[in-house]
Amino acid sequence: MKTDELKKKMDELRKYAVEHITRKGLHTGRKWLEDSFNEYYAAVCTPGIRISNDNDIGHRKLLAQRVAIECIRDLTSEQLKQLDAALEDIAQHPRNEQVKGYKR
Repeated sequence: MKTDELKKKMDELRKYAVEHITRKGLHTGRKWLEDSFNEYYAAVCTPGIRISNDNDIGHRKLLAQRVAIECIRDLTSEQLKQLDAALEDIAQHPRNEQVKGYKR
């Protein structure tokens, strides 16, 4: 995926995260944030590489921290704590629809 496309996806993810926490905007539901997070994570993952579930969750946690860092300037400290909790939960519980490598 091209760098421009990844930047757009990260900007969208940041926007949805801020709107989810501040409850301002059209995308205030958790589902918007979760879908955007999973879409960005799928875009940055290497296709066809099988990793363990623990490593997958570790990578998802790193992405959650990166998103929180991107949102620091837009949120208060209390809102940032709420965002951390929401992103941590999303990172800990990936959707079962994601395919990780080949299954036998």
